[in-house]
Amino acid sequence: MAFPLLALAASALVAGCGEIKADFSHDDDPTITALSPARGGADGGAMITITGSGFSGDVQVVVDGIAATTATVSSPSEIVFELPPGTEGHIVDVAVSTDHGFGVAEDAFTYNPRPVVLDISPKVGRAAGGTNVTITGRGFQDLDAGVPTITIGGAPATNVQIVNDTTVTATTAAAAPNSVAFTPLEISLRNANGERVIPEVFTLTAQGLLATSRQQVYWINPATKAFVQISQLPRPIGACALSPNGQLFARSRAPGTGQHELVTFDPFARTVTSVGTLLEAGINHSMGSMVFVGNGLFGIDGSSNPTKKLFSIDQTTGALTAIGAPLNLGRHASIAAKDGGTVFHVFTTNATLNSISTTTGAIVGGPALTGGGLNRRGHGMTVIGSTLYVSEDSSPGAIYTVDQVTGVMTDVVTIPATINSLCKTPPSF
Repeated sequence: MAFPLLALAASALVAGCGEIKADFSHDDDPTITALSPARGGADGGAMITITGSGFSGDVQVVVDGIAATTATVSSPSEIVFELPPGTEGHIVDVAVSTDHGFGVAEDAFTYNPRPVVLDISPKVGRAAGGTNVTITGRGFQDLDAGVPTITIGGAPATNVQIVNDTTVTATTAAAAPNSVAFTPLEISLRNANGERVIPEVFTLTAQGLLATSRQQVYWINPATKAFVQISQLPRPIGACALSPNGQLFARSRAPGTGQHELVTFDPFARTVTSVGTLLEAGINHSMGSMVFVGNGLFGIDGSSNPTKKLFSIDQTTGALTAIGAPLNLGRHASIAAKDGGTVFHVFTTNATLNSISTTTGAIVGGPALTGGGLNRRGHGMTVIGSTLYVSEDSSPGAIYTVDQVTGVMTDVVTIPATINSLCKTPPSF
């Protein structure tokens, strides 16, 4: 049998760093002429063909002192074996043991280095899939790497394309069923030369609510009550509003001047971009709440009586146009879209659910609100589908659903922050 010879060959190779010290050769010993391919991944598993002579009977193959788990004699001049794992970058000896002896080919096989993954862009993708990503690193093309398999959070990516040895592009698949939104996931890239995993580099979005608390932005899943702080912006914002084309608007103070201005913000890029100063006839106004009704942006003044007004806001300049007379309303009230010409209005969460016309500014009283905090200002309001949500100006911040007919408020979730605005997530989530 070949096993004593195999053990002797393996120990000799290890002890001699690839050089067999004793000569046990015979005329009928196997001879190794070549290996195809002569290099492969360090994880092993590739099928390698040895050509030579004297291959018969019970055969074993040893690569750098490690026995192959499978080896089959195809003919007296050919053996096919499964490559065992090895050390990446090493050039190693290969030995063959048969019933009649053994043969060694020195420096006959090279274990290729595994691929290296350095970065992925963007680092956030939709849970529904379809996000195009670019992965950078090395070892993606050279050394017969082949087309890689990429998984993100356990879900295989599609449309994998090798750009060059340092760049691969792919499209994310739908999230695995057990994936949690905004929880960092690992990326795995496997090609013919092995696998590389980098942990906690990619997150998945999901639809829901966005709540702002000065510079912090929270994502909230009303159905599960899960929430995650997803961003820390460079300056405080409030009165967030989602446009029909998916852009997020807000109110902020201009650096240097401190004037109230209309801005856009991107929670993932962590940017706040100035649009223009919120001016009505030269007077700077703070918006306590803003909302899109159709394609028009509206805001309610954040100041106290008697100057509080409902405004139409120019989305390109921040210019304000007052709608109707000043409103006899409290400071920092909230509004949300009701229909094509009306907004909901809430001052405190134990007051009433009112309506305001976006054409005349006329107020129509509604049902009394019950179930919220006593004298807590409604500091954020939005509608998702047919559900009206309102948040309280409190710390921690409570979010409720509001029955639009009865005014009954039902607690949804409480987050550890003082909420100053509430809006729905963009379609890009």
